[in-house]
Amino acid sequence: MKAELLDKFFSKCVYAISFFLFSGFYAVLALAITFFGSGGSRLVTVPMRLLTTTLMLVVIALTFLKKREPQQKLQVVNFIFLLFWSFYFLKIFWHWNSGEPLRSAWFEYIFYAINFAILPFYMFGRISFAKHKKTIIDALIFSGFAMGVTTLYLYKDILMAGVSRINLYIYQNPDFESLSPLSLSYASVLTIVLCVYQLLYSNRKLKTYRIYLLLTIGLSLVMFLLGASRGSLLGLAVSILYLVIQSNYKMKIKWVILVIGFIPIFIWSVAVSGSSIIERTTSAIGGGSTGREELWSNAFSEFIANPIVGGRIEIGFYPHNMILEILMATGLIGLLIISILFVKGFIRISYLPKLDSDYLWVAIIFLQGFCQYFFSAALYQSTLVFFPLGIILAAQGKKKHEKMDSELELRK
Repeated sequence: MKAELLDKFFSKCVYAISFFLFSGFYAVLALAITFFGSGGSRLVTVPMRLLTTTLMLVVIALTFLKKREPQQKLQVVNFIFLLFWSFYFLKIFWHWNSGEPLRSAWFEYIFYAINFAILPFYMFGRISFAKHKKTIIDALIFSGFAMGVTTLYLYKDILMAGVSRINLYIYQNPDFESLSPLSLSYASVLTIVLCVYQLLYSNRKLKTYRIYLLLTIGLSLVMFLLGASRGSLLGLAVSILYLVIQSNYKMKIKWVILVIGFIPIFIWSVAVSGSSIIERTTSAIGGGSTGREELWSNAFSEFIANPIVGGRIEIGFYPHNMILEILMATGLIGLLIISILFVKGFIRISYLPKLDSDYLWVAIIFLQGFCQYFFSAALYQSTLVFFPLGIILAAQGKKKHEKMDSELELRK
């Protein structure tokens, strides 16, 4: 009985962490900004981050009580991962001690890195994916649903006004405070693809569940139109391409039909809402400015000036490109260390779905994370890269699965 209660508590912790990992956090942040303003939102978000940090530490502690020790290869992975972040923390202290200005207090960078990257990577790598995969994806989809409902409630007037992007409404109404359009857009495409994955690949055929998924897709489309981010559109395209490549012939046909059927709905939605997503995308393809070129140039210059161990961890602002930020802050040494894990992750998502199709949605999050952090956010906020990477690198490899299959055949 005690073990059963412990398992239920463990599962609830995993659900809560997964919910607040991305979309759920931004849903709460949107409400906090609306009711307390941008300055007061920290009164809500900081305690929430402290709560998720505590829950992740509790889950990790419970995995030790269950005596689920990491594999030897995973211990090497964890060492490489912690080596990179230890190096990054040393650079934070060096930057702070040098007297160079930082946007936030030095300890905030460490806290954010622990909460957004280190603990998610380590925790999701330690828990049993086979046992908790349903809990994780259900929490992620419900967090997207909650954010969609919150967005519709808070910003319905903006959508009805036909403003092409939420930040343009803010420009016209300076007193109005809202969530970043990037948060809306990236949360929307993540939720859309996870819902479509469930519709096409899940064994759950319950009609009410399918209606819930379709409703969530509709709410996410509202977020996408308000956010109008080009990076999220790239993430959506990369996700669909990956799923098509990984699918069998029958599923490829389904994807072609789905994409063809969705195009007129998308065009109609853009026309009705007045979203600027098409104009912004065509402008970027045509060589138009994205507004980040100066940040990228400055970050690369900082790297060139300090190519081996990097220079400052930020230069007035983070460069909105994870790879450039790694080069700028930790140099070639830092990039080489973390690239060992990134390359291993990309290799694994090429074959893991063939062993277990549920790794498809984990790979989708990993790919979308890379697309997002190539254009926005900071390295220490890269949740959508590091939490799925923890699951991917903790997965059993080809040889282990082949051995298990052989044992099953012998038993038969």
